[in-house]
Amino acid sequence: MPSQDPSTPDELIRVDPSTDRVDATIAVPGPIDGLITGYGAVWASAFERGIGGVVLRIDPQTDRIEATIPGAGGHFAVGDGSVWTSGSNDKQGRTSELSRIDPSTNRIVRTISLDLPAPYITFGEGAVWGTVPTLRPNSTVGSGDLIRIDPTTNDVAATIHVNASPGALAVGDGLVWVWGSVSSTEGVVRIDARTDDIVGQVLQLSEGFDPIGADQTGVWFLTGGKIGTLEHLNGRSLRVDAAMPLAQVPAFRFPPTAALDPRDAVIWVANYRRSVTRIDLEP
Repeated sequence: MPSQDPSTPDELIRVDPSTDRVDATIAVPGPIDGLITGYGAVWASAFERGIGGVVLRIDPQTDRIEATIPGAGGHFAVGDGSVWTSGSNDKQGRTSELSRIDPSTNRIVRTISLDLPAPYITFGEGAVWGTVPTLRPNSTVGSGDLIRIDPTTNDVAATIHVNASPGALAVGDGLVWVWGSVSSTEGVVRIDARTDDIVGQVLQLSEGFDPIGADQTGVWFLTGGKIGTLEHLNGRSLRVDAAMPLAQVPAFRFPPTAALDPRDAVIWVANYRRSVTRIDLEP
């Protein structure tokens, strides 16, 4: 996390889930603005002075930086044997690049130029999905459109008009979940990941929907006011079937600084004041 003291180097902190204690502190070359795990490593997006945006590969066994990959970084996704990043390629943020990294070589193997601001991305149901944060004049892609990138062709294969909120998407059980609007009705929009069609009616929630991740029965999300609540939307009943108030303010809500660990049924939330909340989803 970024240091509050300019004289202190930026750090990545590791918490042991068996003890809920910090068991490692890893110095990194600049502020971290993205983090994900996959393919036996921790991947961090950082800004390194003199180089610019880089992706750091960190070995969780040794807590050491194994590789520094320049020319990539930003929003992360993992899938189809690759690590994907989405970042701006101009100072105004008007255009962007989607970089595909091969974890076996730590090299960028494909760069996809996008004539739109860097989308927030995730991987699921065999594709990279992204929400477009802002509208560009004379663009065929509008603000809040959902795009699907086919990893077999490395091209944008579909653009779906749902007026989605930036950073709010989750994929699971054949569906993409976003907060958007259809025919002037705002709420949770579900898209069939196989057909790219909108499924059913918009699900209206009174206090918003910032998804963290999907499990076997639905999707977990943050909602509510300044501190907010963690809730679960059941994909079959289409009703909220669990709700837990948060004790501290999350560091960010768009996208949420939170992660779902489906294997251990735990959600971790990074808080505003340099702390982490652990939420056990099963008794």
